[in-house]
Amino acid sequence: MSTNFSLAVLVVLALALMLVPGPSAIADEVEPESQSAATTGSAERLKREAYEAWEALKDYAYERREEYRARMAEKLAELDKELQTLREDAAKKIDRAKKDAGAELEKAMKDLERRRQDLTARLDEASTSTREAWSAAKEAMRKAVEDMERAIEDFRRK
Repeated sequence: MSTNFSLAVLVVLALALMLVPGPSAIADEVEPESQSAATTGSAERLKREAYEAWEALKDYAYERREEYRARMAEKLAELDKELQTLREDAAKKIDRAKKDAGAELEKAMKDLERRRQDLTARLDEASTSTREAWSAAKEAMRKAVEDMERAIEDFRRK
């Protein structure tokens, strides 16, 4: 609720209250037997005036609708600008992330290729190893295969 609107409400209510005489004024004007009728009449008049004030306030608010719509249109334009800035920032971040991810994947692929070359070297060692070196060559080949399988699984999770 805007400050102008709140101020208008207070002014209308204050005017309505000023128009209604207080209980002592009614008591002075009316004889005792007719005081309850005067009180009822005052209450009815107060209700009517409050209703009229409320209606006037609603009319005032309705008359100001174009001003409100214009303010909201300005706000929407501001939000659109902010949204466009966020879209541009997001696009830059996405491009950076793609480049970073691409570089990371390329590095991981090079690592897999290096491991593959290591496996080839281990296989060559195993096929040319002597009886004494066979156990060590076999163990080195097993570890290289396990490392390669682990690296492939890690790559798939990226």
